[in-house]
Amino acid sequence: MARKRVRLAPVQRTAVRTASASFPSLCLAVGVPVPVPEFKFHPTRKWRIDWCWPDQRIGLEVDGGIWHAGRHTRGAGWLKDTEKLNAAAVLGFRMLRATPQQMATGEILTTLQEVFR
Repeated sequence: MARKRVRLAPVQRTAVRTASASFPSLCLAVGVPVPVPEFKFHPTRKWRIDWCWPDQRIGLEVDGGIWHAGRHTRGAGWLKDTEKLNAAAVLGFRMLRATPQQMATGEILTTLQEVFR
């Protein structure tokens, strides 16, 4: 049986990009501190955390491509993500993960409100 590829409609892709661009404003609106985008957290590696609150040592990784064999779901990508997230934990970061859809719908904001209570 052939696997059906799930693709976001153009409107959904636009919503995901818009949500990402306005994410700092959305955080502020719900009482969550404004995050730093693409925060370089490791002293020697070039790794970055998608959204980070460095003072609180909290990071948010947005994992796209999960429905159509994107980087985060293939073996090599999964192994590299694991290495990166473990390194962040060793350095004292609490790491959260979200999908682009959770960013677009604002679902992740509820989780962040709980974290920052």
